[in-house]
Amino acid sequence: MLHTLFALVLVTSATAAATRPHSQPQPPPNSRPLFHYTRPVNWQNDPVPFVHPDTQTRHLFSLCTPNATTAPWDGPLQAWCHASSPDWATSWTTHPPALIKGPWPGTGRTGGTGNVVYLPRGTAARRALNATVVAVTGGGGLWRATNDTLLVFERVGSLQLPRPTAPLTFSGDAHLYLDTASATEVWKLVIAASDDGTAAAIRYTSPNMTTSSWTLADPNLWVGPAGVGPRTECPSYVPLPSSAAYASPPSALLVWSSPSPHGVHWATGVETAAGVFVPSVTGVTHVGAGYADELATDTDGNLTLFSWLSVGNGVFVGAQSLPRRVVVGGVPGTSPTSRTSTSGGQVTFPPHESLDLLLGTEVTGNAVLNGTVPVPGVSGPQQRVRFLGV
Repeated sequence: MLHTLFALVLVTSATAAATRPHSQPQPPPNSRPLFHYTRPVNWQNDPVPFVHPDTQTRHLFSLCTPNATTAPWDGPLQAWCHASSPDWATSWTTHPPALIKGPWPGTGRTGGTGNVVYLPRGTAARRALNATVVAVTGGGGLWRATNDTLLVFERVGSLQLPRPTAPLTFSGDAHLYLDTASATEVWKLVIAASDDGTAAAIRYTSPNMTTSSWTLADPNLWVGPAGVGPRTECPSYVPLPSSAAYASPPSALLVWSSPSPHGVHWATGVETAAGVFVPSVTGVTHVGAGYADELATDTDGNLTLFSWLSVGNGVFVGAQSLPRRVVVGGVPGTSPTSRTSTSGGQVTFPPHESLDLLLGTEVTGNAVLNGTVPVPGVSGPQQRVRFLGV
């Protein structure tokens, strides 16, 4: 078991530069993180992790500018860059961008993240879209993978999403999922929003995911606490399996990013019969510079989280965090009596077990000892927790 956390280890031994607000220490020229995924050149930001159920390959997409070190929202070109790994940890293969997109329909705005979803066998969506895997991009763009390698996504079209009425505004980041608790096939799309300057989320439903089949749910899925906003970014909304271990188990997990105050938040709670998410336990995913956290679900239903780290050296900009396991209610594999939250709503984010595979890795000639790495300018216990799981 991994008992310690990994630091952001650079390929060279130069000392990291001073920190910037909401940013990791920047690597010096000709240096880059060793274990955290970076693209060879140019910009990447929000991660989109996905585990393919049929191949078990781990995919890590990211918003990117494939031909420049400037952010996607500063130019007309945005892509989803792509890397894959057998285990989230030991090796990454960088692929060409999987899709390239322009502005959202009816706007001049690029940017905006989404997620990748597997279409189960026998579903109407799989038949209607003639696809196994689809991606939803910011603003409601729908794409389908041409094969199981996920190397290329072709555009299906723009989802016809009715806009909400004022003061609610549509900010665009999206999260698609299949409501497995429904007796009939129902696809649900959560869209980041702002309710008069407060973070919010709205939701659409569809029986088959075709572009013209979407209905705006009423009331809103969720409106955040006052003073947090001015909008939601990068929402992930995950229904949770029922549990007899707790008197009042949560039915859903919401993870979302806030521009102000800057940070990534989580909440567990219940969804009412009217379709409103009511948080009962809340927190932040980590302390530090990670942002735009996104979740992936494996074939066993386990959740993995990645964050975007704002690091760069002029050649590349942006790194992805090391993976974290998402644990709701207790530690996986432990009995209910050993869990500490009586409601089951507490969430923790320990290092992912795949990081055990990195123990003993040689770093600039020095062996990793007991899961820790010598970091220039850092000594003692701080060496193990400097970047606290990101």
